Amino acid sequence: MLGGGLVILVAVLSAVALGFAFRGAPERIARKAWLEQVRPSRVASAAASAGLPVAASVGARFALEPGRGRTAVPVRAALLGGVLAVSLVVATLSFGSGLQQLVPHPALHGWDWSYMLNPSNEVPPQALALLNKGPGLFAAWSTRLSE
Repeated sequence: MLGGGLVILVAVLSAVALGFAFRGAPERIARKAWLEQVRPSRVASAAASAGLPVAASVGARFALEPGRGRTAVPVRAALLGGVLAVSLVVATLSFGSGLQQLVPHPALHGWDWSYMLNPSNEVPPQALALLNKGPGLFAAWSTRLSE
């Protein structure tokens, strides 16, 4: 699960970096500045036409329009950063919740022994009796532990 998440994270971040590099190429910037037209945000225009209060429509315009010249701000990057941060917090809390459920119940993650069986530990006689009865897998343990 963690490996898959790491692969997805690297792929997404690489794609975003390539996209920014492509958009930031000098010839694209020069052509874009020449052809650039002022386009208001569709969401801000919809908020104004829906009859929302002036404060709401102006706030949407300030939040979603990047501005021009000296007043330009990276609106899309800030929104993407916020979405990624919230996603990371949700993923971390989900993983921690699952881990907190597994730690007190070892049987849930496939290990139902209360301690490791190796020659240096004291093994109760009941466990030795069960290991001695077990088929081939436990034969090595029964001979090692009884010596």
